[in-house]
Amino acid sequence: MRKKLLFLYSVCAFCCASWCAQTENTITKTFVDNGRGLNNPMMGWVYYHYENPRLYPVADPSEKLDFYEGLTTVYLRLPWAMIEPHEGEYHWEIIDSVAQRWIASGKKIALRIMASYTGVAGYGGIPKYVHDAGAKMIPYTLERNKVTSMEPVFDDPVFLQKLEKFLAAMAVRYANDPNVSFVDIGSFGTWGEGHTVFTHKLSSGESARQALIHAKLYRKYFPGKLLAISDDVVGPRTPGADFPLMKELRQMGITFRDDSILVNRNWYHEKLAQNYWPTMPVILEHQLLHVSINDKAWDPELLYRSIEAHHCSYMSINYWPDQHWKQCQSVMRKILRRIGYRIVPQRLEYPARIRPGVPFPIHLDVANGGVAPCYPGGYITYTLKDQSGNIRAVFTDANFNVRALPVGPADQIPQKRVSSRFTLHSLNNLTGGEYDLFLSVGSGMGTPELELPMESGDRQKRYRIGTIQVDSDYAGQYLGAAYWIWDKKTHKACSCYAVKTFRLNKKPARAELILSVDDNARVWLNGKELQSKCYRSWGDAEIQDVTPLVQSGENILAVEAINLASSCGIIAELRVAEDEQSEMHPLFVSDRSWKASAFASKGWQNLSGASSSWAPAMELRRNGEGVHAHSLKLYRQKKR
Repeated sequence: MRKKLLFLYSVCAFCCASWCAQTENTITKTFVDNGRGLNNPMMGWVYYHYENPRLYPVADPSEKLDFYEGLTTVYLRLPWAMIEPHEGEYHWEIIDSVAQRWIASGKKIALRIMASYTGVAGYGGIPKYVHDAGAKMIPYTLERNKVTSMEPVFDDPVFLQKLEKFLAAMAVRYANDPNVSFVDIGSFGTWGEGHTVFTHKLSSGESARQALIHAKLYRKYFPGKLLAISDDVVGPRTPGADFPLMKELRQMGITFRDDSILVNRNWYHEKLAQNYWPTMPVILEHQLLHVSINDKAWDPELLYRSIEAHHCSYMSINYWPDQHWKQCQSVMRKILRRIGYRIVPQRLEYPARIRPGVPFPIHLDVANGGVAPCYPGGYITYTLKDQSGNIRAVFTDANFNVRALPVGPADQIPQKRVSSRFTLHSLNNLTGGEYDLFLSVGSGMGTPELELPMESGDRQKRYRIGTIQVDSDYAGQYLGAAYWIWDKKTHKACSCYAVKTFRLNKKPARAELILSVDDNARVWLNGKELQSKCYRSWGDAEIQDVTPLVQSGENILAVEAINLASSCGIIAELRVAEDEQSEMHPLFVSDRSWKASAFASKGWQNLSGASSSWAPAMELRRNGEGVHAHSLKLYRQKKR
């Protein structure tokens, strides 16, 4: 009875006011950003596990730093000499042992391998074998600790030859690994920071020339990896909105990092950052926390402002992470809502009910609440799950990439409406009933890839929105109100002739017929035989456009059905749309309102024929209660 009422309601909705029906059958949901940190690619907090080999490694191997929301990347800044102490002898386990621990906890790594390690005695940064091979070196004594280090001449041919060999070996291991977020060009400058203010004191022109040599080597061996170079290659405190060297590096796809944040409460290349963030992530490193505190330069609000000013995607945790989290508490929620990109669903409109074969709309108001574009991009996907949590249908809108969402100030975040249109296909084999609707953002085939600031996640980056009703049977093609019909119950070879007359006040803009027969059939609409191969066996129904054949006034649909053996049946539905903008609605389904006979009479396919005197068709079973439903029940029982 309930399904019949639903059918009658659908017909009334079509005949009366489609706008009202759509309004009454639309569910609207609004969402609020939960304010939590997100673990997404190409953004987030960067934990300095090795700022140098002795700083900040967490000793407890079970500690995953889960308390630090938004921590996505673990940074390993190490000297070349430690990785390759002797030529061809590589100790990658220093990197890999740490990397695998953090990768297992869902994080990625970033690398800087330094050739200069000023402040460490002897060959602290560069391997001694490089000097022994004839590379020129310059001894330098750091004033603050009186320790003498051997510093390479950064354009020395022997040095560059050995460096290239090392980079080639490093690239084999890390260049194509998706768990490596970015690689710093760390072979040029003191501590790999791109400057020589303490040591060589190169001119700006010479510094730019040598830095470019190193950048080209890295790009050669890391062609698809995000590379970063320190802004100090153009001078640590040299003002300017752009520089020739930086333009050339950008053309090579190399972004920049600024390691001077909060040094003397300042930063120096905010204007330069504006050339980068529209197309590639900006990486920031603040001064060592304890040094900044001692210098009275530490200011959490200034840290937040640096993220806004640079449109920062990566920000350092340059100290013990628990102490750093504590020091940032006053602005942490503001930072988490703004660092990198943040795809924020705001309002969703979707139909309360859908039917296989009938297009349906979904409208999503969405925004990027972060300071940077969503560089990895992604597509909006809606997923239907059954009550057991199984994925049953996936709909991805390939026409809109969240990479295109604009960025705005925190108090003026621009919003975008993404209107999508989908159709549930019969091959999804959804039984009629209620399904959970999930929202996600990810690949073009619907794989979730981005965390969203929403509740009710399924631990696979899909977020439950609510429920949606599917009006369907196991075959996935019809309303539950449709019946399998015949002239009488039979289990032998025979024929059945069935007709349905119907009246239309005006010709509809669109009309489509769905019909299936066990076992074969010929079909006529208003005396014109339909040319189709869809009437062959149980469950073979397909949608057929019959718009040219329907007419205003009286119409007749006629079916000559043939049963070869065993069970038999005819099942059908005619859908129409009043205009091009309206959804398709069922006009009628197969039931006892049809006329049926075991024998044909003259002109029975036409309105003028004698079929009007035939008896009402027999309703054999409601759709979904036949062979398909029985087989499905047996299959489920067998699985248990």
